[in-house]
Amino acid sequence: MLCWYSDAYAALLHDEMISGDLPGLNEVLPVFEVGVGSNVILGELGGYPETADSFFIDLRNGFRLDAIIVTRFPAPENGFEIGFNLLYADSLRHLGIHDVHLGVDILPLLSALWGPGYSLPLENDIIGISLLQFTSRNAYGFDFVVSIESPVPLPSSLLLFLSGITGLLYGASMHSRSHS
Repeated sequence: MLCWYSDAYAALLHDEMISGDLPGLNEVLPVFEVGVGSNVILGELGGYPETADSFFIDLRNGFRLDAIIVTRFPAPENGFEIGFNLLYADSLRHLGIHDVHLGVDILPLLSALWGPGYSLPLENDIIGISLLQFTSRNAYGFDFVVSIESPVPLPSSLLLFLSGITGLLYGASMHSRSHS
């Protein structure tokens, strides 16, 4: 299998401190187009009237979601919990996230809720995400790690392959001439 390789670049998809509040559950939701590598969402939620932040992640065009890394989360002793709703392939799953440490990938936790027939990575779909929090106001951050596979060889690898074949053919023809 040939894979396209690229250095990972961090992309800030949304920061509520800069771009404003993400919408709640019953509003028009933004669709964030991802890039290969890190795609970060930073926000704050909790307390009335803002109890939810919701958005879509666009994984069409060959993109796949490899991980959802927790980058900002209150200390476990705060009793903070985020309800993480993920809609994928017309299936809605809910995970109550609490006592999570920074750097943890929560995608396998969500995947375990789907059961048979769903496997990681998530790919070629639009994923709907709603973060729910009803108590005190707290900051959160998630890094949506995305990759892409190339269905055809890249030109540089094709050129390397052809130069090797050309060398073998030239060597074989020189060898047959020297023995005739």
